[in-house]
Amino acid sequence: MNKLLREYRQRYPDIAFVDRIGTLQRSYGEERDLLLYRAVQEGVTNAMRHGRAMKIVVSLRHRSPDDITTPLVLEIEDDGVGLSENFELGFGLTTMKMRLQACGGSLSIDGATPKGVLIRLVVPTETGNGQTFPDEAGRTLQLEGASL
Repeated sequence: MNKLLREYRQRYPDIAFVDRIGTLQRSYGEERDLLLYRAVQEGVTNAMRHGRAMKIVVSLRHRSPDDITTPLVLEIEDDGVGLSENFELGFGLTTMKMRLQACGGSLSIDGATPKGVLIRLVVPTETGNGQTFPDEAGRTLQLEGASL
């Protein structure tokens, strides 16, 4: 993740890239690592291309910073033009949403304050029969061996 953001900083020096990466494991498995990487690529590309953002903040942490078994929360926030009234998911965001749903995760896209967009992904760190994870409202999600 850090390498990807360094590359963006080098390629686009006029855009401020801010990373807020919490304490993480080295890897969450190939599928989840790739999902997170592609999500950052898609979110940053959309912020630059569609939002004309000049500042992009990428945050990645566990929902509970003291417990690395809690789901990961990835947020990509920009200061661009925001969402249009007739906003619809394009191919990249639709693919991201499908991959997240397959692993028991979730995606939300909202207008940021005071302007821009906030993309938020919640990604369970593991799946398996009988394993549970709390969602944002504190409800428990039952995962039945889902994979990406």
